[in-house]
Amino acid sequence: MSSYRLSARYAKSLLDLAIEKNQLTEVFNDVSYFNEVLKNVRELLLLLRNPVIHTDKKQKIVDQIFGSRFNGITKEFFKLVISKRREEFLPEFATEFIAQYNKKKGITVVTVTTTVPVDNYILTNILELLKTDSSVSNVEFKTKVDEKLIGGFVLQYGDKMFDTSIARALEVIDDNFLDNSYIKKY
Repeated sequence: MSSYRLSARYAKSLLDLAIEKNQLTEVFNDVSYFNEVLKNVRELLLLLRNPVIHTDKKQKIVDQIFGSRFNGITKEFFKLVISKRREEFLPEFATEFIAQYNKKKGITVVTVTTTVPVDNYILTNILELLKTDSSVSNVEFKTKVDEKLIGGFVLQYGDKMFDTSIARALEVIDDNFLDNSYIKKY
């Protein structure tokens, strides 16, 4: 079974259980925190994916790190996943759970990448433009700073991407120079 299908099934199971127990927000906060820790602590990710380390040790480490912070449902779910030897898929599971939660709540995650940090005034203007252009209503912004863009911005949500960066414009100009239509090609 592919890692996507597996993580989607586990995420759906936890989502359904959290809804049934009326603890969806708490479980979402736990999984979001776990996802952030995985992004910032590479050693934990490597530990979870290491086949040499026994599952009992992995379980103890996860309990020590997250045990006091996690909700009972989340704690037991992680224990189940690790006991089934599926702990290497926990990062994908966390990402998929967050995506399913956002879909359930109708939240659209909009990523804005610029060369300098964005202030709230610009985000408010982007929100107004999104509301007039599409059916986006409930928006969660994620901002990134990438100096390689040189200028402009990249806006991404769902399967849509608007790239108005100077770096992209230069790539287009470069491609046009490479594909010179005035030179005969034999």
